[in-house]
Amino acid sequence: MHHLLRVLLVASIFFILSTFELFIPGQFMDGATYASISRNLSQGIGSYWELFYTPYLYPNFIEHPPFFFWIQSLFFKIIGDKWYTEDIMGVLLWAITALGIEKIGKWSNLSNRGIQWALIFWAIIPIVCWSYGNNLLETLVSPLTVWSVAIAIYGIQKKYQSLIFISGFFISMAFLTKGPVGLFPLSFPFFWHVTSDSNRKLRLIIIHSFQILLGTLIPISILLAFDSSNAYLHAYWSKQVINSISKISTVDNRLYIVGSYLTQLILPFLIALTIRVFNKGSRWKGKTISKSLTFGLFSLSAVIPMIISLKQSDFYSVPAFPFAAISIAFWIEKELINLHDFKTQSKLLVIIICLITGIGFRTLPLVKNHRDLMLRKSIEHLSRNYMGEIMKVDSVLFKNWNLHAQCARYGPIYLVEDKENSELILKKNGGLKLIR
Repeated sequence: MHHLLRVLLVASIFFILSTFELFIPGQFMDGATYASISRNLSQGIGSYWELFYTPYLYPNFIEHPPFFFWIQSLFFKIIGDKWYTEDIMGVLLWAITALGIEKIGKWSNLSNRGIQWALIFWAIIPIVCWSYGNNLLETLVSPLTVWSVAIAIYGIQKKYQSLIFISGFFISMAFLTKGPVGLFPLSFPFFWHVTSDSNRKLRLIIIHSFQILLGTLIPISILLAFDSSNAYLHAYWSKQVINSISKISTVDNRLYIVGSYLTQLILPFLIALTIRVFNKGSRWKGKTISKSLTFGLFSLSAVIPMIISLKQSDFYSVPAFPFAAISIAFWIEKELINLHDFKTQSKLLVIIICLITGIGFRTLPLVKNHRDLMLRKSIEHLSRNYMGEIMKVDSVLFKNWNLHAQCARYGPIYLVEDKENSELILKKNGGLKLIR
């Protein structure tokens, strides 16, 4: 019961912090794109290994592995094509990730107060609040990698070798969600053992690394044995992975992702530093220091490999933050002893107040209407008569990728480039106007 109360308390805080993103109509371009593909799949448009976006823009979508779209298509089948379908999935993935963080803390011998603060540190990271309301692939990579690590820790601690193989299965699912960036938990046995005081470090690193690697490779190898999945994954690898390393550039500096990662951690670190300065704890024990180092270095291992490519965005580092939060919690664990612990009744009161406040904020016009309001309304108006149809636009509008995404998600209306016979224009207020 106490672990669920911890998660609910943090969830209520997260609900307020995500006011402008979660359970508000509209979303980031990438999220609208992914939702459109998933919705299409749920309606039988495209297939598991032949994903469909629009007739003229990625009719055979291979920009990412398909697992996210498979999962989200189930939500569209169950809930229907609603504007909040993605948000329900986002909340569920957030909760699964939070429970995974709780289990990692418990199985790593982090105190109950430490677990509570690890959850808080994770939930208040700005890009985490933003991502779960914008339907990003990282929101599925996060619970998969968190639970892969949680299961690996439990397997190592209890000497259940089979669980380490299962941990590898979760990593393979993370790979099938976002590609190579989902493979970073393969390094976890190294960081877990290298910072321990065991006299069998090298032997354990080799054994557990081999087990987790084998558990990862088996599912992927099975998929590569089938023609349809083999063709998809090879096409994805050639176009997206190899191409993004050699040709695609979205930032000027390879260290952008590292700087963004560290910037996002400023608020949790300042809170932790304040706790450390003003609440002197008992003398540190070596295990506390080593666990903080374990998860801190491991968190960095999720980010550092991304510098190989100049194709980067700040939300790429979202799966690394649960482990950074755990690292910070271990860093101040002894100081947390002196902090006042709220009673169950007080926690329930905070949860209720936060939920009511979060709902109230979402009714404010400033919040409710801040995301592409005019564009969304004009698309919904056009869809009454042109749902599922192809509309001609000029070259400028055809290269407006956000316009494609919003039209596909809220129409669906699909765009085709026609330099001479444009049927739509984008007005100064951000809305679309039919001119034919």
